[in-house]
Formats: sequence, C-alpha cells, structure tokens
Amino acid sequence: MIGLQSFSDDDPAFIAVVDRVIRGVVGLHNPDQFLVHRIDNWFGSKWLRFAGKGMGAIGVWDNSYAIVPPFVRNRITAQALFRVSDCPDQYIHVGEGPQIHHDGPSSDNFTNRVRTTIPETALFWFGGQSQSNGRGSLMGYTICSTKHYWGWYLEYVRNDEWRIAKQIEFDDNELQMLDKYGITVVGT
Repeated sequence: MIGLQSFSDDDPAFIAVVDRVIRGVVGLHNPDQFLVHRIDNWFGSKWLRFAGKGMGAIGVWDNSYAIVPPFVRNRITAQALFRVSDCPDQYIHVGEGPQIHHDGPSSDNFTNRVRTTIPETALFWFGGQSQSNGRGSLMGYTICSTKHYWGWYLEYVRNDEWRIAKQIEFDDNELQMLDKYGITVVGT
C-alpha cells in the first residue's frame, strides 16, 4: 500500500483495490495533499458524514460540512501523508502526517471540520482485517475544484475476487475513470 506498513491480516488483493481507488481519486481531483488512514477493522457506511453523538447518545450526521469522522484514535493503526510534487501527477510520501482524530468525547468532534483541521487535503480511511473478514471498506472526503468536499463510501466483499457490495456517492462512471487518472507516488 502506498506509504503504509503491511499487516498480516490485510488481504493483498483488497489492498491493491484500495491503492487503485485512492490513486485514481487523487489523480482526478489533484489535491495539494492527501492523508490515508488504516482503521483496525472493517467499518460500515454509517461513518460517512457521521459527526459524533449528541445529547443522550443520539448519532448526528452532518451533510453541510466535512467533519473528520470520530474514529477513536487507537483505531487508527497506520497513516501516511503525501504532498504534490513539482512533477505532473506525482505525490511524495512525507511521513505519517498530523493526528486529526479526537481523543475526547464524541460531542467534541462537531467542530473538527476537515477544512480547518487539515485544509486542501483529501482524506481516506480503509478497514483492516480484510483477510479474515472477507469484506473491506473504503471511505474518502475529497476536495473538489469547487472547494467542497465529496464524501463517499465503498464496501467490498470477497468471493473469488473483490467486488463492490455497496457504494454511496461514488457512481459507476467515476469508478471506470480511476485507471485513467492514477498518480505516481514516490518516497515510500
């Protein structure tokens, strides 16, 4: 995987899918930088635009702002930051990058907006343990040319090969364009 350590319980074929999608999305939208997070296990689509829990432990989803999902920091098992280079379609691995996930109560996350926490950055999260789970998840908040964030979620299942079981805000045309816009990553 681009810039991340490998884990024995990650299916290499799923990691290749994650790598392909991330490279294609970044190449399509050309953010100044992107940050990839590996979550300790599979996660569901409820995390898309999930902001945290409010009073009485009621979940709150926010469609107006891109808010960093309130994954507990110890669920982040690896992360890598990449910045655009001077070469076309090339990004440089620059290390782990900042810790953007909250450690405190979920309600403190409501102000953890992507635009102010880590501006001009595309964010990606993928689920670990794909080998034993037989399923994988990938989510992204991608800054678009309009300076808005495109939030999307893809869920995969493994039969003979990995195939999409659920897709939210990511249409088939975008999936078909990924290989055309893939980027090169150096320094990993």
